[in-house]
Amino acid sequence: MGQIEKITINQVYINDKKKDGTPYITKTGNPFKMVIIKDQTGRSLSALDFDDKYSGIKVGDAYDVLVEQNGEFLNFKFPTKQDLLEIRVGGLEEKLNYVIKRLSDENILKKKGTTSVIQVEEPIITPPIIGEEKKEKVTVDQIPF
Repeated sequence: MGQIEKITINQVYINDKKKDGTPYITKTGNPFKMVIIKDQTGRSLSALDFDDKYSGIKVGDAYDVLVEQNGEFLNFKFPTKQDLLEIRVGGLEEKLNYVIKRLSDENILKKKGTTSVIQVEEPIITPPIIGEEKKEKVTVDQIPF
């Protein structure tokens, strides 16, 4: 996954035909447009437009875009809600791993007598379901660290 960047458009090129005049068409026969923009730093970024979502891009406008390296090219797209959530969750995972590492380095977290980092694969604490009462109490022996 790439990263979200705020870019300002300096140049826009949108075309539905190749240099030889034939239309851009996918292997499955769907037409598309090639969108190439230059941002404020002079970088060229490209996107394939299947549904005219980039047709309103104008020089001078600023956008939050998801930028991804694809070989020698930089691709961009408008981020979806899922993209934004994945980036936020990834950032939270990095912060959580940092905290766990720091606690482990300071011998606060211990697992079976070692100071290894605990890898969290599932939630340690399950939130209660609304309307249900707590059925059991958590004891010190059940805490994993």
